[in-house]
Amino acid sequence: NPMDSIEQFSYLLFLKRLDDAENQREKQAKRRNQPFETQINPELRWSHWINFKADQALKHLRDRVFTWLRTAGTEGSSFERYM
Repeated sequence: NPMDSIEQFSYLLFLKRLDDAENQREKQAKRRNQPFETQINPELRWSHWINFKADQALKHLRDRVFTWLRTAGTEGSSFERYM
């Protein structure tokens, strides 16, 4: 179903954007000589699982990343509702 593919692709783009934002925050902290505190577990980041083989990446996304996404929003937030 093409709509399923679009939805899945949208999630992947969202995960890439989260990783980009985390990389930007890390660079800013280094420029300011401040400690960097990650908001995303490193094993959940795009840069970690992007080099996995396809079957391993799918399992990791399904079992770890999407499980985390379901609980990432604050209670009552629109993020929590739609994820």
